Amino acid sequence: MLISATFQAELIHHLDDELSKQMAVAASEQTAKQARLGKASLKDTIAAISMIGKIVAEVPGVKPAMVAAATLACIAENTGLALDTMRQTLPAEAPEAVGKLNASQIGKELGISAIAANRRLALLGFQRKPEGGDWELTEAGTTHGEAIPFTRNGHAGYQILWNQSVIEVLREAV
Repeated sequence: MLISATFQAELIHHLDDELSKQMAVAASEQTAKQARLGKASLKDTIAAISMIGKIVAEVPGVKPAMVAAATLACIAENTGLALDTMRQTLPAEAPEAVGKLNASQIGKELGISAIAANRRLALLGFQRKPEGGDWELTEAGTTHGEAIPFTRNGHAGYQILWNQSVIEVLREAV
């Protein structure tokens, strides 16, 4: 789970204390959103956003640290609370670990088509394509890629983006 029940309770308690302090300072120093939200509404908002974060974190291929960062950002945006200090505790994603290459780019680098690149990735067990479906990242594939959600022209799905490391694996497999 992204945020345990204990951590969520501690977070809500911390935010409740912080809100009480901020409300005591002066209404003029608070953001418009904080002024409109009461304590109960604030707790409900934080709980709802945290629950959505938990659901998103359970999606295969989604990185928990990224979901936690997005959850904190969403809480800050919707409540006006400053959560930068808490966000700094999250681990930074290594830039080389972020998938950037699609099958066309891999194919271009290897001198093959995108179709051939997808077939090789599937033969190595990094992805699979269910009958009538789109390519899906396998557990083995998470070593070299990630499934990124997208929406385009009314269609939603996942695009698999691969790390540079998969190029060498594909070259060696030939």
